[in-house]
Amino acid sequence: MSKQAIIAATLVALVSVAGCAARHQASTVVRGGGSLGWPSKSLTDWVSYADVVVVVHVDSEWPQPESDDVKRTGEGLVGRSVEVSVTSTLWQREPRFVAPAKITFDVWGWVVKDGKKQPTVARGSSRIEVGHAYVMGWTSSGKRPGWSSLGPGAEIPFDQGIAGTGERVGADPAHTDSAASARQQLNGRDRDSIAAVLAGTAPDPLAVKYASLPVLERYQRVTAEQ
Repeated sequence: MSKQAIIAATLVALVSVAGCAARHQASTVVRGGGSLGWPSKSLTDWVSYADVVVVVHVDSEWPQPESDDVKRTGEGLVGRSVEVSVTSTLWQREPRFVAPAKITFDVWGWVVKDGKKQPTVARGSSRIEVGHAYVMGWTSSGKRPGWSSLGPGAEIPFDQGIAGTGERVGADPAHTDSAASARQQLNGRDRDSIAAVLAGTAPDPLAVKYASLPVLERYQRVTAEQ
């Protein structure tokens, strides 16, 4: 299932609407939820299921074509794609995993209601917006070919070279991150400090056992043996 399909499923139960900062000040952001099928919120998750952790700068974005249903009814979801530049690699699961210098991938887009678009984002997460920097965990064996984000919680704002500084329009005052989350563990750290923390984080031994498998199958094997 694609990220946009997951958004569609999770927005059926609709979410909350709240004022959004930065370039969405005149609008609202719809916070959704969901999972890609494997964990992505803790540092252990990152080193167990990601292939690399990188720092990226978002260079450009564009909407994906509207579906016939959205055009006909004025309601539904519109996807969004971004192009990012990788400015540094902080961690690799194995030396053979090398992130490309530039990559395009899908991120949260918009929900359309009565013909009007509102930006959507995973609850608590960054939306991945132009001009901002992020620390991201990536997998090369997700549900689509090529590289993609590990999932919600594996996208941390990194403006000015400091984790936790920058865009996070999905933040919800009513829901705080756990102390064990990657966001909390890395908050306030710079590149070198993050790299050191990742190097010192042990993966799940069962994930290591099934390291040769694609990320979803790896997680399924892990949960089956726990």
